[in-house]
Amino acid sequence: MAGGQPPASGAYLAKARATLTGAELELASSLYHNAVNRAYYACYQAAVAALVAEGVATDPENYWPHDMVQARFAALLIDELRRYPRSMRATLKAIFDERLKADYEPDPIDAETASEAVRRAQAFVRVVVSRVGPG
Repeated sequence: MAGGQPPASGAYLAKARATLTGAELELASSLYHNAVNRAYYACYQAAVAALVAEGVATDPENYWPHDMVQARFAALLIDELRRYPRSMRATLKAIFDERLKADYEPDPIDAETASEAVRRAQAFVRVVVSRVGPG
C-alpha cells in the first residue's frame, strides 16, 4: 500500500472467508468450475493471512506469487515452525492443480471434485482462522 502500512493478516483472512462463501454458493448452484476456482482462492488468501501473521513480507510489497505462497506456507509454517498440521501440506497445491483444470482445460469438473475442493478449503480456512484469529 503506497504510503502506509501493509495490510494486516485480518484483511487477507476476511477475503478468504468471503471467497469461501462464494465457493459454497457456486457449489450449491452446481457451478463446479467456479466452486473449484473460489475454493483455491480462499485457501490462497488464508495462506497469505497466515504468512503475514508470522511476519513474512514480500517484494514488491503486497505481491504474493502463487508458487511462493504455496512453498513458503509448506516449508516455513508447516515444516519449520510447525504452526499448522502436516495434513495441510498438500492442500494448496492440490486445489491449485484442480483450479488450473477448471479454468483452462476443456474437460468438465464434476460435483465430487468440486465438493472435495470446497470441503478442503473449508478445513484450511477454519484452521488458519483458529490460529490467526477471526480477522
